[in-house]
Amino acid sequence: MPIAIDEASITVAIYDPLATDVHQFLQFHLRGKRVVEQLVTKTELLRMISEVAKAPPPPPVSDLMQIVAEIPKQEEAEAPAPVVEQGADGTVARLVNQLIADAVSRGASDIHIEPNGPDRPVTIRLRIDGECEDVALLPPSLRNVLTARLKIMSGLHIAERRRPQDGKLRLKIDGKQVELRVATLPTVNGNEDVVLRVLASSTPMKLDACGLSAANLDRVRSAIARPYGLILCVGPTGSG
Repeated sequence: MPIAIDEASITVAIYDPLATDVHQFLQFHLRGKRVVEQLVTKTELLRMISEVAKAPPPPPVSDLMQIVAEIPKQEEAEAPAPVVEQGADGTVARLVNQLIADAVSRGASDIHIEPNGPDRPVTIRLRIDGECEDVALLPPSLRNVLTARLKIMSGLHIAERRRPQDGKLRLKIDGKQVELRVATLPTVNGNEDVVLRVLASSTPMKLDACGLSAANLDRVRSAIARPYGLILCVGPTGSG
């Protein structure tokens, strides 16, 4: 959190002195300014942030639970096939669409659906800013129908529940096309965990807008002009 700034430097409160990525990020985007770190405890930092910023909105799970309440008992059966073969207006389809829409609206990069057996609720987690947070607990009777619905949407085999599967799905949310990468993984007690990665849909940036220094920009343009060789863009998973 920034706590002071002048013409030459910016002072930020930070609780992890080993978070070099934060320092590098600020240094890159604040060219010409020196970044000064002020070490505070995590509790102090959270208190300072809460004083100057509104708390994030509560997870939008009310719509989810309202849709769950509308699902007839016969749709909560363990056998997935009869449930997910309904049209896009079906309650299970609406539930999945609402879950994805909520995740996109909150800026989540991943959606985790974690069944916990027939006697415990299905845990829904969203990965936001690198941290997973629990956002909903759904009835355990929905553990198979949710997975089956997502398999249909992403072109996976419904009957195959003993091997991992990977696929993609596209969904239109608020007029925008959203693409997600879907991965299923069999776990204990006949469960299948599902992870959905929300793929970025941003438009390409112009080379001049990438923040390269003049020297590096000249090097990149020189490399692009050559008729041979490779240019590697590397970074952590999901960095773009």
